[in-house]
Amino acid sequence: MSIILPLPYVARDLKGFVEVLREVSTSCLYFHIFESRLRLGKGENDFSTWMRDKLGEAELAEKISHLDPYNYTLEGLRSLLIQLIEKRIK
Repeated sequence: MSIILPLPYVARDLKGFVEVLREVSTSCLYFHIFESRLRLGKGENDFSTWMRDKLGEAELAEKISHLDPYNYTLEGLRSLLIQLIEKRIK
């Protein structure tokens, strides 16, 4: 069972998302990467869904969706997400 609390962070684009990723707790990452797959029943994380559906970033969403989160620590996932997004921004 999860307790969900709203956070004061809002991202409207990839640049803002990187800023938020640097600030949020690993619990937040866990919720949006691991629990979302179970909660949504789609096998996809919240971040990929948001990037594809709201930002039109289908290629980046696909890359992130195909990451196996069980191969990384949460901090490792954070770093990898930031790296992939910053590469896309440049």
